[in-house]
Amino acid sequence: MSDDATNDTQTPSQGQSDSKPDSGGAGASDETSATLKALRSKLDSVYKERNELLKRFDGIDPEAARAALQAQADREKADAEKKGEWERLRTKLAEEHGKALEKERATAQRLRTSLERQVVRAEAVRAIAAAKGDPDLLLPHVLASVAVVEEGEEFVARVLDPKDRGKHRFNSKGEYMSIAELVAEDLRERFPRAFEGSGTAGSGASGSTGGGSGAGAVVLSPEVAKDPASYRRAKAEAEKRGVPLRIAS
Repeated sequence: MSDDATNDTQTPSQGQSDSKPDSGGAGASDETSATLKALRSKLDSVYKERNELLKRFDGIDPEAARAALQAQADREKADAEKKGEWERLRTKLAEEHGKALEKERATAQRLRTSLERQVVRAEAVRAIAAAKGDPDLLLPHVLASVAVVEEGEEFVARVLDPKDRGKHRFNSKGEYMSIAELVAEDLRERFPRAFEGSGTAGSGASGSTGGGSGAGAVVLSPEVAKDPASYRRAKAEAEKRGVPLRIAS
């Protein structure tokens, strides 16, 4: 057999070996295809989502959008500043209103005090004149012994209990003591010389006899002595008469 024959017989064997399929290479190709398919699917999903987002902003100018957002932020800031300014203004108005209200209350209290004094003074002057007393002496005592109370829509004078000034004083009938009764009964007994026909001291003070010579000292009650004008009148009267000035205990 020749060498050519030998080669011819071996060729088919080699050809059959070359034509056999490679099982390992085919599996790798399938796996790669699956991976690429999955990636393509994800990419398609991303593109789809992106397109949907783009559709939502279709026709919107980015610069205009940024400007609108900045304007909104500026408005919110301005509103916050205005709110703070309003809070400060409201606090200021509340303080000013409180001060004005306090001033009105003080004015009302002064007016009421003045009214009370006028009510008492007018009634006291009438009572002293009716009893023929000395107003310079007796009026301070009346004012110190009377308070004005509000009954309904009227102001009335009430004589105070000297032992408890928080209570009103009553007469023998169990009724409120009037200023006229205070003058005619209480003050006439305490200061007889302050009434006509009983040796009026004439200085806003009562006179009391002292010594065998019959010279009377000028005596002031503690309440009247607190009034500068009454004290000066009493002192001048005492000096004029040449008698001592005393403060009753």
